[in-house]
Amino acid sequence: MNERPNLKRLAIFPNLQKEGILPLTREVICVLKRLGFACLLPEPLFENCRVLEPEALYEACDAILTVGGDGTILRHAAGAAKFQKPLLGINAGRVGYLADLDPHELEKLASLKTGSFRIEPRMLLKVRVLGDTEKIYYALNEAVISKGSLSKMIDLTASVGKDSISYRADGLIISTPTGSTAYSMSAGGPIIDPSIENITLTPICPYAVFARPILFHSAATITITPKAREQAEIYLTVDGWDSCRLASGTQIEVSKAEIALLLIRIQNHSFFNTLFQKLDAKGEEPKA
Repeated sequence: MNERPNLKRLAIFPNLQKEGILPLTREVICVLKRLGFACLLPEPLFENCRVLEPEALYEACDAILTVGGDGTILRHAAGAAKFQKPLLGINAGRVGYLADLDPHELEKLASLKTGSFRIEPRMLLKVRVLGDTEKIYYALNEAVISKGSLSKMIDLTASVGKDSISYRADGLIISTPTGSTAYSMSAGGPIIDPSIENITLTPICPYAVFARPILFHSAATITITPKAREQAEIYLTVDGWDSCRLASGTQIEVSKAEIALLLIRIQNHSFFNTLFQKLDAKGEEPKA
């Protein structure tokens, strides 16, 4: 997607739990106001900024800016995608792999005014918990089905059409290409260029030594059925934010979502350039 929207109203979502976010957010807003943007906030933090509830912010703005780490982007990815509002991340975390600007690069926000940026779509997963009450989640990185902290391994069956795969493991990660550099990578999964849309299954500490990650076409619908052993607890966690406990035998249906996250890219960095620069500079894997 190369079409660039005309931006006038920007919603700012700071992660106020991080140290130093308040002064950084103030600096971001000062730069944006000098450029002529209207700034919208979820809390009354500064003067001359309109305050709205998050859902109303998503709808009222032309684009979203997050100030924090990658976790802040993950927290607002589904809302941004639902309302098809492009999102720009300003990194104030340890790695900020998904973010495009660092705090010392705020002068580059002028590109939002001149239109000197591109839009990069990122695939989301739609995660449906099937049961008496259906629950639907959207994931930019991954959905994780895992055992409780003190539980034994769980049995998981992943079905695609008439085919099925069985695992005995601590859990299963179902990830997007964006999520391939997060938890899935830590569990031994492949790093995937985000322009190659697919769904990856990565077992967590599998019992069978030959159990390996598997890549599926993005058109696949994967149904996961976890079964507890000896009253083990089972949980579903989506992008590290949404979580629910699952009854043994509950089916979770995962497919490519009908919506996508639109990331604003000002920097002219390639996927692999950004990946290796972040890994080499920090000496650690990106965190979700």
